[in-house]
Amino acid sequence: GATGSLAISGMVFIAMDTFLYGEVREAIKRNAEELALNWSHNFLETTPSAIELIQTGKGDMDDINRLEDSFALVNIVRFQLFDEEGRQTFLSNGSLDRDSNYGDAPNENAVRAFETGQPVIEVHHDDNDERTDGDPSVPETYIEAYVPAITSSGEKVGTIELSVDASAFEEALEETFQEVSIYLV
Repeated sequence: GATGSLAISGMVFIAMDTFLYGEVREAIKRNAEELALNWSHNFLETTPSAIELIQTGKGDMDDINRLEDSFALVNIVRFQLFDEEGRQTFLSNGSLDRDSNYGDAPNENAVRAFETGQPVIEVHHDDNDERTDGDPSVPETYIEAYVPAITSSGEKVGTIELSVDASAFEEALEETFQEVSIYLV
């Protein structure tokens, strides 16, 4: 009867919501991966001290300042550079630094991106929107995208990690998917 069809409608809605949540996550990851690959390519092509920065952490401060000035344009929160062994050589502005104290231990994601030549993407999401004790500089949803640093000649010189604020993109996707799911159920 009515209870059965209401239960089925509820299950369909939950299944649809779960499916759409997964689609939102995948779209966020693809978007961050593309941004990170483009940014990495531009960084290596336009920054004279890029390779030195990646391998030693030392470079031209003007290059670094120019890079950090460009962050707001593409929702980048910070970037890290890792050498061929996955050891952090450089950390831009220290926000999100709860996970930047690696010491000399190699970063597993940086090593994997370097060795496979493929990006490694991690989504970090804080579901508690009402949280007031958190650091305001940490976005609700951000992506850590580790991409191999590959020169125009094809040489792998290290790994670049970009932390990208995906909060607004995620919110826009969720709103769109919710509107669509209402029509589908």
